[in-house]
Amino acid sequence: MRANKQRTEITPEQDKFIKAHIHTMSVKKIANELNICANKTRQRCYDLGFKELLQQKSIDSRFLKGHEPMNKGVRMTEEQKERIKHTFFQKGHLPHNTKNDGEISVRKDKRGIVYMYYRVSLSKWIPLHHKIWMEAHGEIPKGYNVIFKNKDTLDIRLENLECISNADNMMRNTIHRFPEELKTDIRKLAKLKRIINKKENKNEQINI
Repeated sequence: MRANKQRTEITPEQDKFIKAHIHTMSVKKIANELNICANKTRQRCYDLGFKELLQQKSIDSRFLKGHEPMNKGVRMTEEQKERIKHTFFQKGHLPHNTKNDGEISVRKDKRGIVYMYYRVSLSKWIPLHHKIWMEAHGEIPKGYNVIFKNKDTLDIRLENLECISNADNMMRNTIHRFPEELKTDIRKLAKLKRIINKKENKNEQINI
């Protein structure tokens, strides 16, 4: 239909039609009557000075807060139910693409990083690399993360996984811009500081 709409300028006769019907007809209906696209008709209404009228008509057409639908509380008749019951989802219905327990899905997290997920049960998924780590080493302690040594989040081999603390993870993520030798020294220093802090907290004698 868009291809059939007029692409020429709006004529004086069409302007006259708009002025005569703008108070009683919608822009879309006027556009159809004139065989002009709705956007062009709306812009012409603005040019003719009817912008505030159209804005008010838009406001008046909205549902106000507290509005109750006409069919609120009205139940379908048995005849209506029988006619459309084939469209109802039955109890226990699942979408056709529902995964089974044990299946794997590849998806992105909020940061756009791709991970593999393992379905434990209906609506319960866990990162697959977490499952592989826990099967080999047990539960992941609170405050620790399982990371990928080579940074490839789809390389879920056990030898590519490492469980580190949040502190270590933060440290590693903030020193990537340094040369490898310097990064190694920074990690050693951070480890030494943690040992010192731990011993100080326990009021132990520090022997370095």
